[in-house]
Amino acid sequence: MTELSDKEKLMYNIMGAVSNSGVPLIYKGAMITKLLLLEHKFSAFSRETQDIDASWAGNRLPTMGALTAALNQALAPFAMKAIVKREYGERKSAGFNVVYESNGELAVSVDIDMRSEKGGRTYHYGGISFLGTTVDHILSDKIYVLSTEKAYRRAKDAVDVYALSHCAKVQTRPILDIWKEYNRTPGRFEALTARRADFEHAYSKLQRVEPKPDFPVLFNLLRLFLAPFVEMSTNNLAWDNNKQLWRDPSFFLQKLEVE
Repeated sequence: MTELSDKEKLMYNIMGAVSNSGVPLIYKGAMITKLLLLEHKFSAFSRETQDIDASWAGNRLPTMGALTAALNQALAPFAMKAIVKREYGERKSAGFNVVYESNGELAVSVDIDMRSEKGGRTYHYGGISFLGTTVDHILSDKIYVLSTEKAYRRAKDAVDVYALSHCAKVQTRPILDIWKEYNRTPGRFEALTARRADFEHAYSKLQRVEPKPDFPVLFNLLRLFLAPFVEMSTNNLAWDNNKQLWRDPSFFLQKLEVE
C-alpha cells in the first residue's frame, strides 16, 4: 500500500482515541481493509478513503445524546466535536460529522451501525490500537454486495476484494457461515455473469484508486475468486494467493508438513 494520507493518519488517531475512551465500537470498512493490506505489504495500488465506519459492540444501545457526549469526550484532545447528522433507527445507522471547534470545518464523517456486533480482532497502527472486524466479515459483506444490484454503485468493493485476494488467507466456509448467521441470501452475481458492460461502466467512474487496475485484469480475477460463491458450493475451499485458484484446505496442511 502506498503511504497513508494525512487525513487517513488523523482518522486512525481518532479511532484509537475513541477506543481508548471506552466507547465499545468495532471498526470496519475501508480503514480496516487498508490496515489488512498494510499488514500483508500489498502495494499494487492505494484506495483513498474519507470516512470512518464502525459497528456498536456494547451490551446496551445508548441514546444519541449519550453516544454524542462519549464521542466528544474522546475528540476533545483534537479540538474537535461530533455533530449528529442522522439519528439511528430501524435500518438506519447513526451518522456524525466531526468538525474542528475553531471554525466548524468538516474533518471526517463517522457512521456507526447500531446493530450490536461481537468478535473482531485488535489492529495496530504505530502506537495506536483498536478493535476491528475480521477479514472473513469484510469479505462476506463485500462479496454479498457484488452479488446484488449494489455492485454497480459499489465498484470500490470490487477493488477491495481484488486486493484482498492477493494476500489474505481466505476459506469459503467461514464466509458462508457469516451469511447464515445474518440471514443473508446472496444475489445472482449478474455483474459478473450477465452484465459485464454495465459493471465496466460503473468501474470506469470509480475515483480515488491509484493506480487503477485495468478492468479486464480485475474482472477475470474476480470471476475466479467469486466462482464458489456464484455456484453456491457447500464444499470448504481455501484460496491460493500465489496461484490464484481454489484448493482443498488439506493442500496447505500438507505443504506445511513438507516445509
